[in-house]
Amino acid sequence: MVGAFLSTLGAGLQSLTGAPRLLQAIAKDDLIPFLKPLAPSYRGEPFRALILTLLITWSGILLGNIEYLTPIVTM
Repeated sequence: MVGAFLSTLGAGLQSLTGAPRLLQAIAKDDLIPFLKPLAPSYRGEPFRALILTLLITWSGILLGNIEYLTPIVTM
């Protein structure tokens, strides 16, 4: 059980560090034009792409837990 938890945690952290770098690389290569603002880096880190990844992640978490955000009305 502990191994499965740590493996899942490691995969999640790897995705959170890899996704912004991938977005930045796509933006730098100008493959998708509307991602161009994500190309600059701050001290070598893809800060803008990291913020976008964070917002997408939070949106997915909130949408996955929407029933906890709305009050349950029973009659």
